[in-house]
Amino acid sequence: MRHALEYQRRLGRALAYMARHLHREVTLHEVAAEACFSPYHFHRLFVTLTGETVAGHQRRLRLERAVQQLILEPERPIGEIACELGFSTPQNFAKSFRLFYGHSPSRIRACGDFTRVEQLLRQSDLMTLPASAPRRCLAGPPYFADDRSPTMHVNVIARPSQLIAYLRVSGPYCDTMPAGFARLEQWASTHGHADGDWLALYWDNPETTPEAQLRADVAVSVAAGTEVSDDIQLQTIPAGNYACYRCRVENGDFAAPWNALFGDWLPHSGYQPADGPCFERYLNDGRDTGVWELELYTPVRPV
Repeated sequence: MRHALEYQRRLGRALAYMARHLHREVTLHEVAAEACFSPYHFHRLFVTLTGETVAGHQRRLRLERAVQQLILEPERPIGEIACELGFSTPQNFAKSFRLFYGHSPSRIRACGDFTRVEQLLRQSDLMTLPASAPRRCLAGPPYFADDRSPTMHVNVIARPSQLIAYLRVSGPYCDTMPAGFARLEQWASTHGHADGDWLALYWDNPETTPEAQLRADVAVSVAAGTEVSDDIQLQTIPAGNYACYRCRVENGDFAAPWNALFGDWLPHSGYQPADGPCFERYLNDGRDTGVWELELYTPVRPV
């Protein structure tokens, strides 16, 4: 419970920082620094704990504040509210507002009070009201709902450095990674490396990075002195402390164990993410059965 409270305290600082700076866009590095987390993994951690991206959370706060001001300051020009909340133009504000609420700012203002705003949004199936509106409760992050202890079996290990041969792929993981592994498997079989550890290193978070820009390295471990050429390259996974979670994946849902590792285990663990890529180590070939046995690794350091 002590470690979960520390995560909650740090996350609370980040949320408070964003709430204090609704007049401008805040950067991921700013928010991570306020929470004393490494920016490398902070966004994944934030999404897992809050259910929102950093940018999405700030956008929601700004638009909720706009509703509050539209109702409580009915004579104030809409363009002035937009400027105060950091929107570049009233037109950009109106576009963002309509996309979020399904109605224009003037339509929301015409409701006259929060009760009628609530009724309008219920009719549109859009129940997003300002946090300070009457009868509104702000729920805590989903993984801080109680003091339950994690049931996952995760080990923190001192992992030695590991030399790997890899192929960088870019684009939707479901399309690019199978093709990348097929190409790497061909190279590994030809050069006698097929018995190495098979890995995938992830450099982007699919929940926040556009699919076309996702980067991953499909990899196999190799011995020192291995020579590579063409599209196959070498890199070293650095030595360090890693959280290791052995799990099973079915139906292609590789995101679920990662979300559990970052959302269920990490806040209670006494550790926080450190710089470096997350990666998977495959213990079987699940292409035929659809069932994968694997280990998830993410670098960590004490809270």
